[in-house]
This record gives sequence, structure tokens and C-alpha cells, in this order.
Amino acid sequence: MDSPCFASPADGGRNSVDAIEAMQALLERQGLAGFLRSSSTNGWRAPVIPSKWSVEHVPPADARPRAMAARRFGSALLDAIDALAPEMRTAPSRELAPQVELLIDLVHWVGATEGYGNQLFAGHARDVAVVGLARMLVDEAAPVAEIRRLLDRTWAPFDCPTTIARASSTPRRARADARGHPRGGLQSRRTRSSRRLLQDDIDACPGPAHDEAPAATP
Repeated sequence: MDSPCFASPADGGRNSVDAIEAMQALLERQGLAGFLRSSSTNGWRAPVIPSKWSVEHVPPADARPRAMAARRFGSALLDAIDALAPEMRTAPSRELAPQVELLIDLVHWVGATEGYGNQLFAGHARDVAVVGLARMLVDEAAPVAEIRRLLDRTWAPFDCPTTIARASSTPRRARADARGHPRGGLQSRRTRSSRRLLQDDIDACPGPAHDEAPAATP
């Protein structure tokens, strides 16, 4: 399946320091599920989460508090993702589907804003989700069609190579400018070996014998 490929805009400066701090407080208070429900209801978009180097060298002084707030929010987001990692490894596989879907929802939410940290957190959330998906497949904890649907959702807009290059190269371009070096081309690659291996396993499963739904007609 080809990944959707289009430019994902940044948040356009709409998230103030207060708004980002309110997001973080809600995430820490209600957890990832409650936070994503509120995000969907209120139309919140993820802030750009910059690298530490970018915070220190790129934005003007009056913009740094916002960048630092975004990094603190990113740290809370990482804690929320990592809190689900043990469950993906140890919880009964038949109970994993809601949490896997939750992580994939986060992949799309945080990855929809172009940013260096956004790429990293979205990729990490996907990696954790794929562990649960693999266990669901091995244990036959869900119909193959449902596992395939969830796996298909792990392809996100930020998988477009040009989007990856833009988000990943911004800190490097700024660093090169600061040092007076010419900007070179960036060849950015995202490793998706675990996802592709799981896709191969799913494709090897006989559809009618294990699926509750027929395969889609091309």
C-alpha cells in the first residue's frame, strides 16, 4: 500500500505557550485516550516540537518560550507512549486492539504537524503499536482483516519522502547556516523493517480461512 503523500502544514503559530501548557496538563491528568478525545473535539493540532539545538539557536528570543514549552509537551507525550509499551508486550493479545488503535491515532495527530520532534514521536508511537499488532497476528487474537486495517493505518502523511526530508533537514540547514557552510542535499530514510515484516506475515495468511470479511476487490 502506498503511503499518502502530501505536505503537512505546521501549526502556523496558533499554539501559544499557554495553549501548549494546557495540552500538557490535560495529557498528564487524563492520559493519552482522554487527551486525544479532547483534541478531536476541540480541533487541536500538535505544536511543532523542535530539537534542543533548534531551540537554542534558531528562533528569535521572543519565540523561545513557545519552543521550550513544545519540548516539555513532547517529553510528556513520550512518557505517555512509553507507558503503553509494557502492555504491548505483556497484556493478553485479545485486549490490545483499543490501545493499538489509540497509538495509531497519536501517530496521525502528532505527525500531521511537520517538525523534527513530531517525526520522532510519531515514529516511536508506531513502533510500539506494531509490537501489539504482531502479537495479535501471532496469537490469532483478531481477524486478519482487522489487523490489516490497523496496519494500513500505520502509514501516515509524514511517510512521504519529501515531508521527511523537510522536517528532518530543517535543524541541519539552520546549523549549516550558522556555521557558514553551504546547504547540502539531505537523503532521509525512515526504517520500517518491523512494519514491513508484519505486512509480509499478514499477506501470507489465507484470507477466506481466517478473515471474517472478504478481501477488497481491486
